[in-house]
Amino acid sequence: MKCETCSRNHPTSLYNVMWIPREESQENTPVSERITEGKTNVSHAKYCSSTSMIIPVYVSSRENPQAEQLVYAMLDTQSDASFITEKTCNSLEVDGPTVDLILSTMLSEGKVFKARKISNLMVRGYNSNRQLDLPTMYTTGELPGNKAHIPTPKTADQWSHLRSIAQKLPPLLNADFGLLIGYNCSQALTPKEVIASPTNPKEPYAQWTDLGWSIVGTSSEEDVKDSQMHLATTYSSGRASIVLKTKSKEVFKPSDFAQMSKQDFEPLEERKQSYKDVHETVDEKHT
Repeated sequence: MKCETCSRNHPTSLYNVMWIPREESQENTPVSERITEGKTNVSHAKYCSSTSMIIPVYVSSRENPQAEQLVYAMLDTQSDASFITEKTCNSLEVDGPTVDLILSTMLSEGKVFKARKISNLMVRGYNSNRQLDLPTMYTTGELPGNKAHIPTPKTADQWSHLRSIAQKLPPLLNADFGLLIGYNCSQALTPKEVIASPTNPKEPYAQWTDLGWSIVGTSSEEDVKDSQMHLATTYSSGRASIVLKTKSKEVFKPSDFAQMSKQDFEPLEERKQSYKDVHETVDEKHT
């Protein structure tokens, strides 16, 4: 799957709102479940640095917890789906069934793309040994992250109210964007501590979760004072992505009903395990 805009291996919808879905057969016609996502890409000639909830983490599988991969995770409070890149999956040697997902954007609805459904993953913060269980993840070729938006000790040092956490932030690391964690993993997003400016609400704030510290807002005093500042800008040759809203549900196809009906014609001893698997899958799709 190639992005129309950048020709990389991810749905074009994860880059911007202009993407064309593949043709769906009647068998794959969605019944009631869908994804909704809005994404805006903004670029301006003026450079304005901003940082967000992007945190380095170690991700692993329950089957092989010692084989951890260091990646950057984007904590997205507007997404009820969580995603993992194909590269990270391959590094962890994990796999899952292929499913169809419906994606709707601000300008279009009902676009379908294929993804693998990955379960039994865990994540911990860069400076933490506490493991968090991740929800079901869906694969994507790439996540459109921008390393200029990753908070570092230098970010905190620019603000008097944030200097106390400068040493708690790791420097910029040689790691890829591997996870997007949505609010279906609320434990990863829950603020345990927040540090805001006591004098100026326009200044960035720091937030600590079980995965570590992040800084949200413009990353220098000059940017805050700039009356022409935009919400998200990069160098003139770059881009910034703003996730506006994401709702994610898996497509439930007529073929799923056929699979369930098939159980009625199998000997009891042959279907003990499959019966449990099918109904667990149906429960997941309707939660």
